[in-house]
Amino acid sequence: MYTRRPPFVPHQIEGRQDLTNPLFCVTTTVDAMISSITTTTVSTITSTPGFVASLGLIAVLALISFLVAKELASATDAPRLHRFGQGLSVAIIPLLMVFTAIVAAKVVEVL
Repeated sequence: MYTRRPPFVPHQIEGRQDLTNPLFCVTTTVDAMISSITTTTVSTITSTPGFVASLGLIAVLALISFLVAKELASATDAPRLHRFGQGLSVAIIPLLMVFTAIVAAKVVEVL
Protein backbone atom coordinates (compact mmCIF):
# COMPACT_ATOMS: atom_id res chain seq x y z
CA MET A 1 0.00 0.00 0.00
CA TYR A 2 1.23 3.47 -0.84
CA THR A 3 1.94 5.80 2.07
CA ARG A 4 2.55 9.50 1.67
CA ARG A 5 5.95 10.77 2.65
CA PRO A 6 6.21 14.02 4.59
CA PRO A 7 7.51 17.03 2.63
CA PHE A 8 11.27 17.51 2.56
CA VAL A 9 12.60 19.49 5.48
CA PRO A 10 16.34 20.27 5.76
CA HIS A 11 18.04 18.37 8.55
CA GLN A 12 18.67 20.17 11.78
CA ILE A 13 21.90 19.77 13.78
CA GLU A 14 21.91 21.53 17.14
CA GLY A 15 19.55 24.25 15.90
CA ARG A 16 21.54 24.90 12.71
CA GLN A 17 20.74 23.72 9.23
CA ASP A 18 22.80 20.80 8.00
CA LEU A 19 25.31 22.06 5.43
CA THR A 20 26.13 18.49 4.44
CA ASN A 21 22.68 18.11 2.90
CA PRO A 22 23.20 18.71 -0.85
CA LEU A 23 19.66 20.00 -1.43
CA PHE A 24 20.06 22.67 1.24
CA CYS A 25 23.41 23.79 -0.19
CA VAL A 26 22.02 24.05 -3.74
CA THR A 27 18.99 26.10 -2.70
CA THR A 28 21.11 28.40 -0.57
CA THR A 29 23.56 28.96 -3.42
CA VAL A 30 20.77 29.58 -5.94
CA ASP A 31 19.03 32.04 -3.59
CA ALA A 32 22.29 33.95 -3.12
CA MET A 33 22.94 34.07 -6.87
CA ILE A 34 19.41 35.27 -7.65
CA SER A 35 19.55 38.06 -5.08
CA SER A 36 22.94 39.27 -6.31
CA ILE A 37 21.83 39.19 -9.96
CA THR A 38 18.63 41.06 -9.11
CA THR A 39 20.52 43.71 -7.16
CA THR A 40 23.03 44.18 -9.98
CA THR A 41 20.32 44.39 -12.63
CA VAL A 42 18.26 46.93 -10.70
CA SER A 43 21.26 49.15 -9.98
CA THR A 44 22.41 49.02 -13.62
CA ILE A 45 19.01 49.88 -15.06
CA THR A 46 18.23 52.67 -12.59
CA SER A 47 21.64 54.30 -12.98
CA THR A 48 21.49 54.45 -16.79
CA PRO A 49 18.20 55.95 -18.04
CA GLY A 50 19.45 55.93 -21.64
CA PHE A 51 19.80 52.16 -21.39
CA VAL A 52 16.12 51.82 -20.48
CA ALA A 53 15.09 54.05 -23.39
CA SER A 54 17.15 51.98 -25.82
CA LEU A 55 15.50 48.79 -24.52
CA GLY A 56 12.10 50.36 -25.19
CA LEU A 57 13.17 51.34 -28.69
CA ILE A 58 14.45 47.83 -29.39
CA ALA A 59 11.18 46.34 -28.13
CA VAL A 60 9.08 48.64 -30.34
CA LEU A 61 11.23 47.93 -33.42
CA ALA A 62 11.00 44.19 -32.77
CA LEU A 63 7.22 44.47 -32.42
CA ILE A 64 6.92 46.33 -35.72
CA SER A 65 9.14 43.83 -37.55
CA PHE A 66 7.23 40.83 -36.13
CA LEU A 67 3.89 42.40 -37.09
CA VAL A 68 5.12 43.02 -40.64
CA ALA A 69 6.44 39.45 -40.88
CA LYS A 70 3.13 38.08 -39.61
CA GLU A 71 1.18 40.10 -42.19
CA LEU A 72 3.45 38.96 -45.02
CA ALA A 73 3.24 35.34 -43.88
CA SER A 74 -0.55 35.40 -43.68
CA ALA A 75 -0.85 36.97 -47.15
CA THR A 76 0.75 33.99 -48.92
CA ASP A 77 -0.85 30.72 -49.98
CA ALA A 78 1.84 28.49 -48.48
CA PRO A 79 0.59 26.57 -45.42
CA ARG A 80 4.08 26.51 -43.95
CA LEU A 81 4.21 30.32 -43.91
CA HIS A 82 0.73 30.44 -42.34
CA ARG A 83 2.02 28.31 -39.45
CA PHE A 84 5.05 30.60 -39.18
CA GLY A 85 2.73 33.61 -38.96
CA GLN A 86 0.70 31.95 -36.23
CA GLY A 87 3.90 31.12 -34.37
CA LEU A 88 4.92 34.78 -34.39
CA SER A 89 2.07 35.47 -31.97
CA VAL A 90 4.26 33.96 -29.27
CA ALA A 91 6.64 36.92 -29.64
CA ILE A 92 4.05 39.55 -30.56
CA ILE A 93 1.78 39.23 -27.51
CA PRO A 94 4.48 39.97 -24.87
CA LEU A 95 5.86 42.80 -27.01
CA LEU A 96 2.36 44.30 -27.21
CA MET A 97 2.25 44.25 -23.41
CA VAL A 98 5.62 46.02 -23.27
CA PHE A 99 4.43 48.56 -25.85
CA THR A 100 1.28 49.21 -23.79
CA ALA A 101 3.37 49.75 -20.67
CA ILE A 102 5.68 52.16 -22.54
CA VAL A 103 2.74 54.17 -23.90
CA ALA A 104 1.07 54.27 -20.47
CA ALA A 105 4.31 55.48 -18.85
CA LYS A 106 4.69 58.23 -21.47
CA VAL A 107 1.07 59.33 -20.99
CA VAL A 108 1.51 59.47 -17.21
CA GLU A 109 4.75 61.39 -17.69
CA VAL A 110 3.00 64.00 -19.84
CA LEU A 111 0.09 64.39 -17.43
